[in-house]
Amino acid sequence: MQWAWVGFDVGLTVGMFFLAARWRRSIGALLAVAVSLDAAVMLVEVLVYNVPRASGPLVLTVLAVACGAPALAAAVLWGALERRGGISE
Repeated sequence: MQWAWVGFDVGLTVGMFFLAARWRRSIGALLAVAVSLDAAVMLVEVLVYNVPRASGPLVLTVLAVACGAPALAAAVLWGALERRGGISE
């Protein structure tokens, strides 16, 4: 499972480089959906597995950052799509 996540992250990184080099709505939409799903899975994982085992406020803070980062990235990607005319164009 760990290698699947590594592959997913490598794919996201490659996609982001392609998107940074030249904006393509299809790649932007694909990445926005993928990062949104990643944020949702991360939140569920943290709530179900990590929070019950958290040993203090520092751990909870790290978990909040771990959940917030993909959510923020998804929001940025969805915002970029909207500013560039949405998904349907």
